Amino acid sequence: MITKLTFVLLSITIIEAKKLKKLTFPQNQPKIIAHRGYSGKYPEHTIQAYQEGAKYADIIECDLAITKDRKLICLHDSWFADQTNADEVFASNRPKTSRYVKHQNTIIENQHFSIDFTLDELKKLSKVHDRKKFHFRTIDDQQDSNKYKICTFEEFLTVAYDNKVDIYGETKNQWF
Repeated sequence: MITKLTFVLLSITIIEAKKLKKLTFPQNQPKIIAHRGYSGKYPEHTIQAYQEGAKYADIIECDLAITKDRKLICLHDSWFADQTNADEVFASNRPKTSRYVKHQNTIIENQHFSIDFTLDELKKLSKVHDRKKFHFRTIDDQQDSNKYKICTFEEFLTVAYDNKVDIYGETKNQWF
């Protein structure tokens, strides 16, 4: 299944990339990549972050995770409690779990994982700036967080297509 998923992902990426306006880069010039979109201003991997990043970059980058119903979403890691309001939305009816993360050779404990939720369930969540990475942000920085949602790979491709930028996708935790 991992091989099929990887093949399908690459096929989709190649097909969608061919729809984009082909950018020609001078060989001696660096390319600007909006890593996770414009993640310094907006919560990473959201449509707003990708749209803003596309204004200033040649390429927008996303990390991909998979949902329980096998949909591709843009998420840095396969766990998301620190980047969303999952604790409030799911409260006690969806307890956190632990999983072994092979590429980090460690067990991630007490988290929500994308593979345990359907896309519809994940779309109920709001994205926030990662609480561990951006601990210096104030409550005011999070006030508009209800408008930031987990982005699907399809939505990411639409932003790239609409803004005529190249894409750079990275699969995460392929063993799921």
